[in-house]
Amino acid sequence: MRDHRTGKYSVFIPSIFKEEKEDASFMERYLKIFEHILTEDEGIKEMNRFEVLQTLFHPGLIKEDFLVFLGRWMGITLKDDWDIETKREIIARIIPLYRIRGTKRGLEEYIKICTGYSVEIIEEIKTLQIGITSHVGKDTVLGGLPPHYFIVNVIIPESVDIQAKRLILKELIDQEKPLHTRYSLNIMRGIK
Repeated sequence: MRDHRTGKYSVFIPSIFKEEKEDASFMERYLKIFEHILTEDEGIKEMNRFEVLQTLFHPGLIKEDFLVFLGRWMGITLKDDWDIETKREIIARIIPLYRIRGTKRGLEEYIKICTGYSVEIIEEIKTLQIGITSHVGKDTVLGGLPPHYFIVNVIIPESVDIQAKRLILKELIDQEKPLHTRYSLNIMRGIK
């Protein structure tokens, strides 16, 4: 028979973590939180228990200070100057982005989410073929790019300060790029 002072989940705690005192141990009190959420309770009878858990951690429903906690929990740093919607979108999309982290597509998507700007990453330049892939005096490049080197082209609106955005973009790229790679950043004016 279950002791009324301890919860259902306390039977799963190894005996080394159980206390023999009459008061429930820290671990038992901690598990009671999840027991309360996951077992039928007056407000949860009609809802699926996992839907309740999902809403507790849904980025669109939680407060900003908890977003920062979730970000750290997922290994990202949310910048103070980002608006709340950008923070929510990053938290909501970070797990799928981790699947493509370190790739061209992953870096492009991360920068787009964080800044809202159009981004293009060039990893390689096609070999020189005069008149086909290159035109003398226009876009001729001899030798291509060095190994592990890429170019990041970002288009920002006319009204934005380029120097301030350059620092932010460099910080984002340095944080997300593969460690062994180098890059150059080109910021161009245009329509967002």
